[in-house]
Order: sequence, then structure tokens, then C-alpha cells
Amino acid sequence: MAISDEDLLLINCVMYDPTLGAHSGQTLDEWAASFDWAALDATIDESGYGAGGMTRQQWEDIVHTVQQDADLGGMTIAEASTRYDGGNRAVITDPATGTAVVAFQGTTGDPEWTDNGDGGHIGVTDTPDQMAALEWFESLIAPGGVCEGYDNITTTGHSKGGNLAMYVAITADQYVDSAFNVDGQGFNAAALLKYRLEIARQGGNLRTYASAADFVNMLFTPVAPTTYTEDPGLTGAEFPYNHAPIALLEIGADGLLHMRPTGEQSSMIAAASSLLDYLHKFASGKDFALLCTMAMGLKTGDVKMEDVIDMDKVSDLGILADGIVGILARGDFHLLKEPYQSMFENLWVLIGNFYKQGGMTAESLAAIKALLQSLIPLPEGISGIAVDVGGSVLGWSLSQVEDLPYSTVLRDFSTAAEERLKALVDQVTPREWYEHIGDFFTDAFIRPGELDFSADDAAREVFYRQTIDKADMSRTQIEQIFDDVRTQDHTTSLVFAGIKDDAENVLTSLRALLGRMGG
Repeated sequence: MAISDEDLLLINCVMYDPTLGAHSGQTLDEWAASFDWAALDATIDESGYGAGGMTRQQWEDIVHTVQQDADLGGMTIAEASTRYDGGNRAVITDPATGTAVVAFQGTTGDPEWTDNGDGGHIGVTDTPDQMAALEWFESLIAPGGVCEGYDNITTTGHSKGGNLAMYVAITADQYVDSAFNVDGQGFNAAALLKYRLEIARQGGNLRTYASAADFVNMLFTPVAPTTYTEDPGLTGAEFPYNHAPIALLEIGADGLLHMRPTGEQSSMIAAASSLLDYLHKFASGKDFALLCTMAMGLKTGDVKMEDVIDMDKVSDLGILADGIVGILARGDFHLLKEPYQSMFENLWVLIGNFYKQGGMTAESLAAIKALLQSLIPLPEGISGIAVDVGGSVLGWSLSQVEDLPYSTVLRDFSTAAEERLKALVDQVTPREWYEHIGDFFTDAFIRPGELDFSADDAAREVFYRQTIDKADMSRTQIEQIFDDVRTQDHTTSLVFAGIKDDAENVLTSLRALLGRMGG
């Protein structure tokens, strides 16, 4: 028997207790009975939300549920400490299942926001916070460590904590049996390539849950499929709290917290996620890294609004009422300082092509506007809408962006793609004499050279069906093509693995040489 996902989700709520470290050695039932309400109240701001983005009432629900849940209440906080910037980390053991849960709180403090941004930089495979999490985990499984003797180890965390939980599960896959990620961001391409074998070995042991309207889990590339829970309906000023771990829970008929039913990702969040994926794939490494650094820097204060916008060129503050969206939609790139001006000029071309290739829908337009406004908020003291950059101006501006000189359709040689093509073979294989007549007319009117590879999936499928029909391709031929590609990919990966090993050997030799020189 394993710990339920619902209990793991509640543990992620508990992780935001500002006094968790004082409860080491207690059961969760004892933690609930001695909860420090004064410490919690000190975190609550004028909006009514406090630690973990949760209200006092929500915390009362959490404590009450723990007290009524015999399985959860019987677990022990074997160790609870803080990371260097104050975020909680803990080991919660469950005697009933023989499981040690290694849990991480989400982002706490400016340095961790910077670390979040660093995770999106091209070539970065391991951030300082990730490596620190792995080092702490290794101390837990060492002889005499808290996790020694446990046959089942689960890592879990919310937001950044979820990313750390996944990182530990991947890099210490021989010790971690499963990982439960709540709303956590993914990884960049370099990390996915470096740890591709470890990710494959973990396979279905990695699980991600997110609220339908959560906006953090869409960052970078996930290593596990995401299960979404129903939208809690938080809008307007409450929208940011879709990211709180309790957004995945609701009060049931028994008065206790339970996981919400599964649902679909919010259409606007899905569109924003697609845009970020698009930028991650096609923006230059330099531009994407600068975008991440700017967004995190504006949040921590390391980057100021005047670092991005040249206020000396702003004759009327009213033109900033729409923030970065208005500047870009009107083509006022000259109001931005370098290197941000060049970055946004490049990104604007990509955003425009994303918008056009997606059919220029209202949802994608809303997602673009929301994403840009979240990256650079309105300048302090500026409010209201001075210029209409809604569907008219913003949509028109994006539609005028020049087309990219290359295709943004990536090759797909996955097993799923192979099965789709073999299914098309079955659809076009002639069974009667009159179907051969149809093949003749299809051959006569196919113009493969005219295919627009930036078209949607349906258009490409029509082309693939016609091509397979015209060439009389068999399932065996499709299988051979995919086998050849996979063989070449494997050969290439071995070559790069050898280069990587050679580079690491050279680096080891250089370090040894430097050590002897220093001695």
C-alpha cells in the first residue's frame, strides 16, 4: 500500500507552515494540535492570504483534515529544516506503508526566483538550488541518515519544490521510488538531454498534478504527463491563488478536504503554455535567457522598470498604461533600452507567427496579452487603459509581423507518430477495383511541393494520407523508416556521449593539474 496522492497533496500544504522546523519529531496529529496560529496570522496580508497563498480559513481546513485523517495524522515529521533562503524541507515518514516522503516547499526569497530563471537558460542542466537539494537528499540516505532503512522513498513538492522533487527523483533514480510534483515547472532541453536515460528509467514513477488555471507548471518542459484538477474559479484579484496548493482541494460533504475531480487545463493557460513552448523552441538561447533573467529580476528587484524602459524617451506617462503590451503593439521599440529592445524585436516576430499559425484566435490573443503583462507589470503609479490594445490594435499588429523564413514544424519520430502513419496506410490500401480508380485521380492532383508545413495538423494529415496513397507505402516500409531514424539517433547519441566523456576526462585532468600547481 502506498501513500495516496490526496495525502501527498495535503503534505504539500503543510510544508508552508512558517514554524514547521519547530515540529521535528512530532506526528502530524501532534503538529495539528500545537499549530502556531499567531505565526500564521503574521503572514496574512491585507488581501486575506498568507503562507502558501492560503487564507486562515483554508489553514483551519488543512489542520482539521489532518486531525480527522488517521493515516495522515499518524505520519511523523522525522526531520524539518530550512534551505539557505528560508524555504522548508522535510522528511515525513509513514510507518503504515514503510515510506519516507522527502518534501520541498515552493519558492521562498529572491535568490530562488533567480534560480528559477536560471533553469530556463540554454545549456544549464543543473541549477544551484537543484544541486543543493540533491546534496541534502544524499545526506538523508547516507548511513545514519533519516531515510536509512526505508524501502520506499517518495519525493514531493509544490511549485519550485515540485521541480526540486523531480530533479532529485531523476538524478538519484536508484534510490527514489516515485515523485509527486504539484504545480512545479519543468526543465529545459539541455537538462532533458543530459538526464534522458534517468527520466526513461523512472517512467511512470513520475507524476505531476496541477490546478486547471495554474500558470507555473507550464514553464519549460515537463518530464511527466500532467493531471489537471477542476478549475476552482479564482478570477480577477484572486487569480494568482490558482497556484496555491490548496487550489487542487475542496471541502467535501464530510467537511474535510479532498482532491478536486480531474478536469481540463484552462484554455487561456493552455494557449499561454503553447506560446512559451514555442518561444522556448525557436527563440535564440541568448534572447530566451534574457527573457527569463528580466522576468525574475523584475520580481526580485534586481531589474528595475527603468532598466527596461528608457523613461527619458517617454513624453507622456499615459502611453505606458498598457505596459509592455502597448509598447510592442504600437511598434514603439525605441522606448526600450538595449539589450531588451533587440530581444523584444526578435521575440515579437516569433509571437506574431505563433498567433498567425494558431489561426489568430481570441484565446491565443488573450494569452499573449496576459503573458506579456505578467512579464513586465505596469509601472508604479500607472493605472487604467490609455490606448486600446485589445483585439483590434494588438491583433492587427501581430497579423502584420513578417513570416519566418523557416518551418517551425518539428520532426516527430515518436511511436505515436509511427502508429498514426500506419493507421493511414490501412485507410488508403485499396480493397476494391473502384478504389484504384480513385487512386489515379488522387495521383493526378497531388502537388506535394505546394504543401504549407506551417499548416495545422489536419492539413498535414491529409497530405500524409495522399502521399502514402500515391507511393503505395506499406506498414513494413513505415516501420523501416522509423527504425532507420532511431538507429541513426542512437548512433549519434553514442558519439555525443563519447565526446561528453572525453571532455569530462580532460576537465578532471585539468583540475588535478591545477591542484598540483596549487600544492
